[in-house]
Amino acid sequence: ASGGTAPYSYAITAGALPAGLTLSPGGAVSGTPTTGGAFSFTVTATDAYGATGSRAYSGTVASQLPVVGAVSATVAANSSANPMPPAGLRPIATP
Repeated sequence: ASGGTAPYSYAITAGALPAGLTLSPGGAVSGTPTTGGAFSFTVTATDAYGATGSRAYSGTVASQLPVVGAVSATVAANSSANPMPPAGLRPIATP
């Protein structure tokens, strides 16, 4: 905020931040969005004397591919029973 008299407080007065994000009373947006999609919200700043100013924001959070947990397998070295070759390699057939 500019003009007015500090301290300022900030609040969402219309719409909503994307799920997973929060607005602190000091005006900082923090967190990690948990869903993708379009959003819009209005932030209103209030100064020490109750004077207010508002601004509308909008945007889109891109959807993220799902994150897979770690995978592990135990295989014997040099065994033809290995379930899969290393990434980018094809198994070699032995005569």
